[in-house]
Amino acid sequence: LTNNPTRTDVGSLGGLLSRPRGIAIISYNNNWHGLVTNFNPAIGTANVVRLDFGNSLSNTPVAIDLGTFSGRVTQPQAVQWVTDQGDLIALIGDRSQRKILMINFEQDPKASTFEFNEINFSGSGFFRDFSIVRGEDRWYGLAVFENGGIHKINFTSLLFNTPQTIELTADLPTFTTPSNVIFLRDVDRFVAIVSEYGGVLKNLDF
Repeated sequence: LTNNPTRTDVGSLGGLLSRPRGIAIISYNNNWHGLVTNFNPAIGTANVVRLDFGNSLSNTPVAIDLGTFSGRVTQPQAVQWVTDQGDLIALIGDRSQRKILMINFEQDPKASTFEFNEINFSGSGFFRDFSIVRGEDRWYGLAVFENGGIHKINFTSLLFNTPQTIELTADLPTFTTPSNVIFLRDVDRFVAIVSEYGGVLKNLDF
């Protein structure tokens, strides 16, 4: 990391990238894979693209259009891709539907058939971002919404099971327009950092 990086422009990968919103990269069986969410309101398009890098992130990836999973996402935003109990689970936040779509690739990042589950949120305001983190025996998450809403996500021992969601907004200082969130485990506590469009960062210490 003391060297200056070299830049390689891999382009739009066959025109599959259009207003990309989120990207997640995962290593599985010594190969690298990625997911990119696209939502372009100017032309009304949305899709999810899988990237297959092979055994090195220096390779130009092969891009595969996964579409919208039969309309299950319409305005995909943030994305995370993690392993849980041996399965590859992707989570994609949807702006207008106020939900997180969970996609189980099982043990194949190049799978063409999937299991699905959804995390739906009450309230109003567009979905903006989410972040999940692993605890001792389960996952936890936070989701933020453009109207200031903050929701905590309590998963069971299996990530793919439907979790409990709790709106925290009433118990917190006022959030105006949250834009991004990162949720981290710091030894024996959990800390979230939330950014707002107005140029403010706020810490949530659990």
